[in-house]
Amino acid sequence: MVLGFSLGLVTSAVAVDFQTTKALAEQGSASAQNEVADIYYGNASKYYIGADKQSLLKQAFYLYQKAADQGNAEAQYSLGYMYDYGEGTKKDPVKAVWWYQKAVDQGDVSAQTSLAYKYYYAEDIEKDYSKAFELYKKAAEQGSASGQSSLARMYHGGEGVKQDYSKAFKLYQKAADQGDVTGQMFLAGMYQRGEGVKQDYLKALEWYKKVAEQDNSFSNLAQNHIGNIYFSGHGVKKDYSKAMEWYKKSASQGNAMAQHNIGQMYFYGRGVEQDYFKSIEWDRKAAEQNYGLAEFNLGVMYHGGRGVRYDLYKAREWYGKACDSGIQEGCDRYRALSY
Repeated sequence: MVLGFSLGLVTSAVAVDFQTTKALAEQGSASAQNEVADIYYGNASKYYIGADKQSLLKQAFYLYQKAADQGNAEAQYSLGYMYDYGEGTKKDPVKAVWWYQKAVDQGDVSAQTSLAYKYYYAEDIEKDYSKAFELYKKAAEQGSASGQSSLARMYHGGEGVKQDYSKAFKLYQKAADQGDVTGQMFLAGMYQRGEGVKQDYLKALEWYKKVAEQDNSFSNLAQNHIGNIYFSGHGVKKDYSKAMEWYKKSASQGNAMAQHNIGQMYFYGRGVEQDYFKSIEWDRKAAEQNYGLAEFNLGVMYHGGRGVRYDLYKAREWYGKACDSGIQEGCDRYRALSY
């Protein structure tokens, strides 16, 4: 399944080529049917909304079905995907698994990782770590970065297999070297904690920076980790200014841990002038996301009258929220203020 081109924004040569492929699809060529379906699917995803989008998705589904019935592995995977996410057809996890398996039987890597994902996360089918492990292993052995990082995660956590940090590290490294962000992120963590490899904060920092500089779901978490390394001075010279710089990058993307870390820097005056008002401001941002440490710190601020008016009722309220978020000291203080 690949993104297509916009039929309204192509050269005459490309348009002729498309018409030729479409004619072959109409004559029953499975590869042509799959290719035209890819174009319809790509256009629907990229350029269309509403009824027009649904019309193209249904056309893509129809052609994938035609090609899949003839044994085209790519089409079988794409058909499974459309059943999996309810695109161009009604969502059907049973049919999704069936078509993924058909493609898997032909060695399709995308189908291997997609079916493994379903068995691993078990959102609409029964969880099966053993099947997920075998499928990720097949994909990893074919060089799939996604398969390698996912297999590494299973070794890392001992899910469906005996925990093995060494194997996890090697697989994360392979995935990371291919540019896989998940592999890069977890590789950095293993260097930071010394899991499966000698602890090396500089290597951790190097990989965290690779992740942080990309636009991805891990970037704000990586930025916070970089801030932590500069804050603690592990493997680098302690630098509160750089720590704050990275915390702010992460916090600006909504990372609650980074928001709380900034609050703590203002609370203790680390690299900045002590400012309880700013500490509260940042902890409130984190607390709005139910971040327990920030909730606890707000309790402390109200309990001690720091930056806010002394208020035992609000202190108890925030300690209670921290307790609900799993902070034991929040539970202890909540009970202490209940008498």
